Amino acid sequence: MPREVGQGCHSAESIKPEPLDFSLRVAVGMLDLYRRIDRAPGSPFALCDVKYQHLGILPRLEGGPEDQAGDPAGAGIPWVVMLDADNFYPRAVANALVNTGAPCASDGDCDHFDCAGRCHPETRTCRSDGGVATSNLEILCEKIFVGR
Repeated sequence: MPREVGQGCHSAESIKPEPLDFSLRVAVGMLDLYRRIDRAPGSPFALCDVKYQHLGILPRLEGGPEDQAGDPAGAGIPWVVMLDADNFYPRAVANALVNTGAPCASDGDCDHFDCAGRCHPETRTCRSDGGVATSNLEILCEKIFVGR
């Protein structure tokens, strides 16, 4: 039985491995989560710590907020939500976290969880002229779909 996690007045089930049909629907729900984050008003956001344990599912409600937002997902596609958003930042904040100017030997030394930074090859410091080198879609694909 999935563990339920309370969040305000809603209760979301933690995502766990399921039969293929359900897993495919959850995958579509995760891509929908990416779309909602990518299109959020205001500053773009960066998902810097993505794992199954940080995601949950809610049933879709007919006429709910997802319908009002023009959500293209159909019946049977769960509403994927974030249960742990402590490393979910406005893109400007994520950029500052990976572009610290700290000494580095490789790109990995500049990462903040899943948000990849870059090590300047000449100065050997975390670059201050760039931003997070990975997109939310790349992180979602690598961490959830590929499972690295």
